[in-house]
This record gives sequence, structure tokens and C-alpha cells, in this order.
Amino acid sequence: MKLSIPVHTMHIMAEQTALLDSGATENFISHRTWRELGIGRHQLDKPIPVHNVDGTANRLGHIKHYCWLQVIHNKLEKLQCFFLTNLGKDWMILGYPFLQEFNPTINWTTGNLTKGGVELQSTKFRHIKGFLKHAHKVFAKTGILPEKVELFLK
Repeated sequence: MKLSIPVHTMHIMAEQTALLDSGATENFISHRTWRELGIGRHQLDKPIPVHNVDGTANRLGHIKHYCWLQVIHNKLEKLQCFFLTNLGKDWMILGYPFLQEFNPTINWTTGNLTKGGVELQSTKFRHIKGFLKHAHKVFAKTGILPEKVELFLK
């Protein structure tokens, strides 16, 4: 099942298509999508061998990197790991970790999640969003921008 998911990063806000796949043992993001979104990545201590659904070796070979994304569904927010690999025509795969954590209710007739959609945020976007919400509250109360915001704007 494919879902249209808003993704928010420090560099871009975009709609991406994600495949919801109960057979995927992990969450995955296409290396092309990762590059387009401009999010950070971490190197694995030990590369992970990966094969495509049809059993062939993945064109990028072993998985060497992963990234963290904040996943939001039905008012629940969790930080989840996404492994970077070649996904062919797909952009992202929400696999078993997503399904286990969020246990979404699916309307198979309409192909939708019944309790709202899914949203992804980079960790930097989430941090800045929280920082700006706090600054807005302070400004609304006092009429003065917090010192950190003034330094940031200089």
C-alpha cells in the first residue's frame, strides 16, 4: 500500500510516497530521496548485506548508512531509523518497526490509514520548530524576543 507523506526538513518541505510493507524488516529511504531532502546520515559500524524483493543483489550493494526521522501518526511521535539503499522506483518503505510502534488501522478498501496520515520530520527541523515555538510564547508574553533568537537572527 502506498501513502503520500509530508516530509519536513531544514532544507525542504515535500510530499513523498512511502510504501507500507509488513514484509520489510526495517524502514528504508532511497539514497536519492535522502540526498534531495538534505538530511544527515550516520555510518554503520558493519555494512548490512541487502537483497531486493526478487532476490537479486541491490545495485548499491551493502547498506552502509542510516538516518533518523521523527515519525508522527495519530498524535504519537517516535524517532525511527531509516536505512539508506537503492529502492528502485520507491522513495521510502515503512516496514515492521513503523507497524509495530504505531499499529495503524488500515482501511483496505480505500487504501488509507483510518486514524490520520503519517508525517516525517528531520531531527534538526524538529529542534528548530520547538525552539521557535518557545520563542513565540516568550514574545507573546513579553513583547521581547529571547536573546538566543536575536543572536540567531544576526
